[in-house]
Amino acid sequence: MFEVLTNITNITGEFIGSIIIILFSLIIATITKLIFGKYIKLLTKKTKTDIDDVFLKIITKPIYIGILLTGFYLGIRVLTHVQDYIFYLDTIYFIIIVLLVSRI
Repeated sequence: MFEVLTNITNITGEFIGSIIIILFSLIIATITKLIFGKYIKLLTKKTKTDIDDVFLKIITKPIYIGILLTGFYLGIRVLTHVQDYIFYLDTIYFIIIVLLVSRI
């Protein structure tokens, strides 16, 4: 009986830790998007050329998605029940990151 309760506590703790990591990445991604959207955009408007405005517009969304994706990846990796599938998770993560970077 004690082992069952310990296992449930461990599983619950893992899921809570995973959710905290994912929520933290969402907060970081939102702050990053806010910084790029307001503050850096103001700096790029002061330049003479429009190339930096275009570059900022192109990289803002992939950076946001990359931060979120990394948060989900790390959140899932914390879970011990998915350790058998880590190879597949790593492969999928790196493929998505490569596609995201190549989109830029």
